[in-house]
Amino acid sequence: RELASMKWFRFLSPVLLLAASDARPEGADGAATGVVYIVGVAHAPAQFRSPAMSPGHVRAALALLEPEVICVESQPDWFAEGRFYRQTYEAQGIAVPAAREAGLAVYGIDWIGDSSGHYWERQRVARCRLERERLDGGSPDPGDYAYGASTAGQLRVVDPASLADFLHLNGAEFGRERIDWLDSRRDEPGSPQAYIAVRDGHIAKHIAAVADERPSERIVVILGAAHKANLTRLLKARGLRVGDLDVLEEAADLRAGAAMDAWLTGQDLVAMLVAAYDDSGGVTLPPERMQRLWSRLDELVRSSPTEELATWRAYLAARQRMLAGDLEAAKRGFRLLAERDAAPTFPHPGSFWRGHLTVAQAARLECGRLADLDGDRDAALAHYRSLLEDLPAPSWSEDYHGDFEFLATARNAVRALVERPYEHGLAWRTSPAAVAARPAPAADAARARAKLKEAWTLYRQERWEELDVLSSELEDTAGLVKMELLEVIFFQAEIALRTDDPDRARRKIEKLDTLMEGVSANHWLRPMLKDLESRITDR
Repeated sequence: RELASMKWFRFLSPVLLLAASDARPEGADGAATGVVYIVGVAHAPAQFRSPAMSPGHVRAALALLEPEVICVESQPDWFAEGRFYRQTYEAQGIAVPAAREAGLAVYGIDWIGDSSGHYWERQRVARCRLERERLDGGSPDPGDYAYGASTAGQLRVVDPASLADFLHLNGAEFGRERIDWLDSRRDEPGSPQAYIAVRDGHIAKHIAAVADERPSERIVVILGAAHKANLTRLLKARGLRVGDLDVLEEAADLRAGAAMDAWLTGQDLVAMLVAAYDDSGGVTLPPERMQRLWSRLDELVRSSPTEELATWRAYLAARQRMLAGDLEAAKRGFRLLAERDAAPTFPHPGSFWRGHLTVAQAARLECGRLADLDGDRDAALAHYRSLLEDLPAPSWSEDYHGDFEFLATARNAVRALVERPYEHGLAWRTSPAAVAARPAPAADAARARAKLKEAWTLYRQERWEELDVLSSELEDTAGLVKMELLEVIFFQAEIALRTDDPDRARRKIEKLDTLMEGVSANHWLRPMLKDLESRITDR
């Protein structure tokens, strides 16, 4: 077969051409046979940080596997409306646009069920309600918002041990680990494993329906790597042919981070660099990685210039100068961007309110911060008020795909700066959902939140003794913000009532009531607190 006739030829790099030419399985008569390939990925922002699991790996995998049909991690009803998870850049940013450019069929195959009881959904709704309360007359504090670093010293280089590896995520060892984890508690109602088992079952059903509709075609499924091993097992049990990814393992490009940079588009590079400069947690990339990304971006600006790419680059250059302490150059760059009537949005808005600003709005925010840092309060106020006039007034919605959370947070974050000047030290004090926070290393916070999810499982299963031990451990950890600590105290009050310890229950209810001061009247814990108070009164 002539390589030039390949549907994905224009996406291939020279190193991978030979492997791709032999990748397609054929039947005895030379005709293509139906096969499903499952490509596991790490979602954003993780895929923006790792040279071993980047958007380039997703693009290379698509080119090597040469799909005729693509499936992505979006529920069918979401997908029909063009909706996705905020973290799935590999879907909305890569796979779906590539499929449509190549004229391929593309499907959403995920399932999430009723998410109202999920920890992350409760936290998201609480954030929405908190920001609505502040919009309705509250007085937000700049310390309640992460604005992005204003100096390089506020950034911390990503821990190499935390970085994902594409080949590992798609390898046998990782697959065995996920199967062992899933099978350990899949039959326990309320456990994370039980939920994932149900979710994977629905995903497998959706993939099988696509395969039934297109029985002789080459289907590539791109989704979070944690699902890959179980989906492989489920699809094989349904009699579907699941292809291995030997062709990816044999491709030299996928083992060399630097070589993979050639696969990155301008959009990918901007998304990665914006995350490195503006991340809400202050996580950035090692200097050598940053230099490689900048070199690739400059190469694309020269070879394939567009106004959008040039605007993105100008913003990144100004941010780079600001972080490096070259404030006069940063001011000039941001002023030019802030004066534009029309400016692009960022390529990956994600879950941080800054990503939902346009480039011009983000530049105006930086102009205000720089003026505050210079002590020019009048200029800062002019920038902030101009930005407030430009920000759309949000319409109330708790919908996951609505923009209320981000627009409301943006307005409140800027309103806070009108009330109080920006200071370097305000950058990471807390998150929008937290009235106060306990500073903790990222690893400690991640472990604490994993334990909190485990605590909710114990709570649903009414395993009070185990929950008592775990909640005591959590109460002493430095990894929880205040809103999460509230949940721990709630557990302890509930445990005391269930184990007939009214004195302890009263102490915990009083502590919970005190900690709830300043928390939204609409927060989900409010009725729970009332229930606890009524039950202790009955005693």
